[in-house]
Amino acid sequence: MDHDSFANHTKESFFDVHGRLRRRNYWLRSVLIFIPAGYLFEPAMEADGTLVNFLYGILLLVTGALFVIQTIKRFQDMGNGKWNLIFLMIPILNVYISLRLYFKDGTVGPNPFGEDPKGREDPNQNQDNAERM
Repeated sequence: MDHDSFANHTKESFFDVHGRLRRRNYWLRSVLIFIPAGYLFEPAMEADGTLVNFLYGILLLVTGALFVIQTIKRFQDMGNGKWNLIFLMIPILNVYISLRLYFKDGTVGPNPFGEDPKGREDPNQNQDNAERM
């Protein structure tokens, strides 16, 4: 894959809510999204200027939106829709849901949201095809 197609694929996959996202990529993207916000937190809080605070607020909005996109794709990998984001707003349940996002394997084989990002085939589908023959 050449540089331009890799850049386009990364841009599409990072900013598009369609498709599925593996656990490993969810971990990596979570870190990549929050490092800039965390690194700039202390300098932004110590700054006296409202422009710095405004720009930091914009950064937080962008990182939050990117993280929501990645979370939607992770839910879709597990076979759930984007409306499961609502459960992340419920105290205590949000901890359980977050742990599932980071540690539960995605659906094996294709699901309504796309092909398996690991390229695995659903073993039940192969068994069903064998029984039909």
